[in-house]
Amino acid sequence: DLRFSDLTTVGVRVFADLGRQPFAKDRPWLRGARVTLSVDNIFDEKQKVHAGDGTTPIPYQPDYLDPQGRVVKLALRKLFF
Repeated sequence: DLRFSDLTTVGVRVFADLGRQPFAKDRPWLRGARVTLSVDNIFDEKQKVHAGDGTTPIPYQPDYLDPQGRVVKLALRKLFF
């Protein structure tokens, strides 16, 4: 029998429309620009799997189940009008 631990992940996503910021009034090229910062699996949680004898089977090693872990992304988007 295999035993699977509980798994809870937390993610955060923040964005700002650069064209609507006060400093963008003098910079028309910022119109339609957006910057996004996102962090998935903030606490780098991984599910633990154990067999009856306490070992972890190879296909259930933590890095096979979730090879990315914590992911931080920074994106810049620009719409052209």
